[in-house]
Amino acid sequence: MISRVFKRTVFAAVVAAGILAGTAAHAITLDDVYRAVAQGTRVEAADAKAAVDAMRASAAAAGAARDEAARTKKSLEAEVAALEEAVSAAQERVRERRAKLEKERASVEAVLASIERHEGLLTEAVMKTQIGRSEAFMDDAPVSKTDGVARLRRHWVRALGAVAGSAGVRTVEDAVIYDAAGAPSRGTVTLYGPFAAKAGDGAWLRYLPSERVWRRLADDPGIPVGVVALDPSFGRLLAGYAERHSAWAWMKPAGVIGIFIGLVAAAALLLGFLRWTALALEERRVRRQLEDMENPREDNSLGRMLAAAKESTDELLEAKLDAAIVAERPGFERGVATLAVLAGIPTLLGLLGTVSGMIETFTVMSEHGSAEPGLLAGGIAEALVTTELGLVSAIPILLLHCAVKTKRDALFSHLEEAASTLAVREAAGCCGACRRDE
Repeated sequence: MISRVFKRTVFAAVVAAGILAGTAAHAITLDDVYRAVAQGTRVEAADAKAAVDAMRASAAAAGAARDEAARTKKSLEAEVAALEEAVSAAQERVRERRAKLEKERASVEAVLASIERHEGLLTEAVMKTQIGRSEAFMDDAPVSKTDGVARLRRHWVRALGAVAGSAGVRTVEDAVIYDAAGAPSRGTVTLYGPFAAKAGDGAWLRYLPSERVWRRLADDPGIPVGVVALDPSFGRLLAGYAERHSAWAWMKPAGVIGIFIGLVAAAALLLGFLRWTALALEERRVRRQLEDMENPREDNSLGRMLAAAKESTDELLEAKLDAAIVAERPGFERGVATLAVLAGIPTLLGLLGTVSGMIETFTVMSEHGSAEPGLLAGGIAEALVTTELGLVSAIPILLLHCAVKTKRDALFSHLEEAASTLAVREAAGCCGACRRDE
């Protein structure tokens, strides 16, 4: 655009020069030249303005097109995202259906494998006794994983029929029966499912499917029925059973710790039984003394307390009673604290055996590995048996300790009750004497 303005200015100058050169022919002044140049400048300015307006319009159109393209791009991106989500969802559904299909296929293969395993039972045992139907079943090819649904269903129906037929008792008339010598005869056969068949005279029969005849079995020798223990391991199970049920075999894995647990348990039980017996006898004597408070006896704690109370004055009665109760307390407390301590020792020894057994197990594993369970059994057995021995010993000791403590508390209650009664009686007697003196 600038070159065009320049060209027009040059053209105006040339025209002006031509006009000046032709002054001889025409009388043109400088004003005329100025006006001509000014006119050209206005025209060029108008052209330049029109060009600028056109460029602005073009820029506005380009901006609108750009905005439209941006909106289209955004819409397309949203559509692409939606399509990607749809594709992801479709892929997830495909994976789920494929997993379901694989699971169903595995289930069908398991069923087919089960049919293959039991097909011999159906053909050899169940279907053979069902005359006229076993051959139809046996003529089919064996079940395979490539069978169609119709053939699998046919197998299922036949197997179901075989199962249903094996649950009943039916009779076959005019059957051919061969005796042990091979002589044929005809008779009635009673079928008890697929398991047994009897002739009309009670003889046991066996069906021969190839000849479709029955054959008598050997006569029952009449041996009496009894129970015989069979050991399929040729003696190992019986030896293990006998060893497992002996007390020494049960305690043997505990070792030295088990012996200590047994000694502590025996000592605690003996101590607890002796203390409970002594307290029970003392309680019986105290109850007998409560029935005769006027005649104290020295064979019980209450009698000794009453005797001490009779020898004291009124002012020292309460102190004498307290001293008598304190004097009797060591006899009641004897062995209770020891029994409480002994009740906790078996549990701690069992825990010690558990730790020792685990250490032995890990030592064997580090030296020989874990491939041989027999090598690990010793440490594990020690850990478990010592724990069991500790618990079995501690529980009855705790119960016995509770019983001894209950007896002791009952005796204290009797003594305190008797002391309170004596104190009240003496106080009442003193008050009555004072009133009489007044």
